[in-house]
Amino acid sequence: CPEGLRPMKDGSGCYDYSMGTDCSDGFNGGCEQLCLQQLVPLPDDPTSNNVLMFCGCVQEYKLAADGRSCLLLADNCEGPKCPKQDSRFNDTLFSEMLHGYNNKTQEVNLGQVFQMTFRDNNFIKDFPQLADGLMVIPLPVEEQCRGVLSEPLPNLQLLTGDIQFNEGMGYPMVQQWQVRSNLYKVKLSAITLSTGFSKVLKSLTADSTRDELLSFIQLYGSHYVSEALYGSELSCNIYFPSKKVQQQLWFQYQKEVTEQVSRRDLKAVPFITYLSDLMKTQLLSDDLVAGVEIQCQEKGSCPAACHLCRQVGRDSPSPMPSLLEVSRSVPLYSLIQDNFTKEAFKSAAMSSYWCAGKGDVIDNWCRCDLSAFGSDGLPNCSPLLQPILTAVLLSYQMWYDTVLCITLFSYKRTYLDILLYRLRLSPHLEPSSTVVALEWVDVEPLIGYKVADYIIQHKRIEDPSEAEIYT
Repeated sequence: CPEGLRPMKDGSGCYDYSMGTDCSDGFNGGCEQLCLQQLVPLPDDPTSNNVLMFCGCVQEYKLAADGRSCLLLADNCEGPKCPKQDSRFNDTLFSEMLHGYNNKTQEVNLGQVFQMTFRDNNFIKDFPQLADGLMVIPLPVEEQCRGVLSEPLPNLQLLTGDIQFNEGMGYPMVQQWQVRSNLYKVKLSAITLSTGFSKVLKSLTADSTRDELLSFIQLYGSHYVSEALYGSELSCNIYFPSKKVQQQLWFQYQKEVTEQVSRRDLKAVPFITYLSDLMKTQLLSDDLVAGVEIQCQEKGSCPAACHLCRQVGRDSPSPMPSLLEVSRSVPLYSLIQDNFTKEAFKSAAMSSYWCAGKGDVIDNWCRCDLSAFGSDGLPNCSPLLQPILTAVLLSYQMWYDTVLCITLFSYKRTYLDILLYRLRLSPHLEPSSTVVALEWVDVEPLIGYKVADYIIQHKRIEDPSEAEIYT
């Protein structure tokens, strides 16, 4: 270490022992809650860093005068005498477990439902002290740093609109590659309601209006997370211009990699790594590599020990895990003691979920409020899907291979701005010179409305200049 600095116990860096603590000493640096690290360049040598380590506190706590212990903040403290908590102390590990969760939109980190206490010595390797009631279980080694490559599937996004399809090449394809590592299962084994949430909860009664209950749901959500999966995740989409290109690259990958390593070690060089290297070094012919595209996104930070997601030049010795999946959620009404208030909360939650908060759920339909009708007299608390007027133009061009030029016109979109009801080529049956299969997805809600009928019309256009055109 540079002069004046001392090596950390785990050997990961150097620190100034006269003005900081050592988070790696096995005792959380003497901190009651959080032991935080910050790299500070040395004044004499900006290329070297001092690892400044200091104690911190989680939400609803402040750092005591000794710089190590934490004190609970007074509730609703206002005025200049109230101590302000440093914003850098608010980075609470697994904080999603403390906040409300919307089960419909899957939105996390809503209003704070639980507060954390640190009465027990709840420690786990590589983490600062955990709150009481949080159970953190590392997943087995065989489930860490696993790469999963999906089967190649038609790219549904390219089966709508204007399409040129070549029978000899096949549909454009897409494959997903996913690597998960640094995985932990986190459970909420004990709960302590936060003071703010507890006050609002006590104000709810069986006579509370639906609007009051909906405001509560909007602030805190409908559920809380009781079990979740944390870790890091690298997700990539590999886009191929056609099925033929994907198959050629896959066969070439298997042949070249197995010549270098045994088939047992084939997983050591993933398909996506092989493609990336070829695209960088341009060893492929232009025809084969043209149109191949890789898009990736990352949650959390890949640990240095995982070669499948590690990136050169990026150092993350102890990455903090991110929320990947909510495994189990519990309705907030389970925290209500009074049965009549609980039923009122359930009704408001159902109204929010199925009737846009403007009606009551009766059996499997919405009874809309009198104010929830449009100028046309139709209810809008559970809007009816509007029919789509679609024209399909198919033109066959006979060259060396059959090429179908297909145009799907959508004249009227649904009130939902999604691809749910858009007509597309069927991914299960590719077009040929004799058959073209079209499909759409129709999902009825369990509560609200029912699709009763479809009308499909087919007509051949008699145009001498275009002998094979249908609408």
